[in-house]
Amino acid sequence: MRIILEGPDCSGKTTLAKHLLNHFAKHSYIHNSLDEDKNFVWRDLNRNILKKHKYLRASHIESLEKKNIIIDRFWPSEFVYGNLFRKKIEYNITDLKHEAETYDPIYIGCLPPKDLVATRFAMRAADNEEDFSTVENVYDMYEFLFDTCKEFIIFDYTIETLDQFVRRFALEH
Repeated sequence: MRIILEGPDCSGKTTLAKHLLNHFAKHSYIHNSLDEDKNFVWRDLNRNILKKHKYLRASHIESLEKKNIIIDRFWPSEFVYGNLFRKKIEYNITDLKHEAETYDPIYIGCLPPKDLVATRFAMRAADNEEDFSTVENVYDMYEFLFDTCKEFIIFDYTIETLDQFVRRFALEH
């Protein structure tokens, strides 16, 4: 099973990934991100770099080719962050989304209330863990994306505990 986690920073993706990994013991985790030199990299749960990639599209496809994988950030992140911060999309999102469908991924969108995400983001930003100043526009784009793309199963930790969500998810998949 291929699981893709999406959502703004501070929405619970990493915490959910840890719970999913406890339940699906054969799964591994990849976080698609950038390093300090703006190279595309895979990271583990401890933020250690596992692999560097020259091209984001290749990184995304290679991560999806793995079986039993939890992927944190995929084409939806490129849509959101590429548009908002780089003003450039690294690849044709529609094409990658279509190609990804052949792998039958399960999309989970993490989206608790905006004020909670903003509060947690502000705490992280104060500790210099974030490299942009606001999460509100990111949140709004994810909210739009999740409303538009019905393949997302939404996780909101204010409505459902991690254990409740993982049990429900496991029953359905």
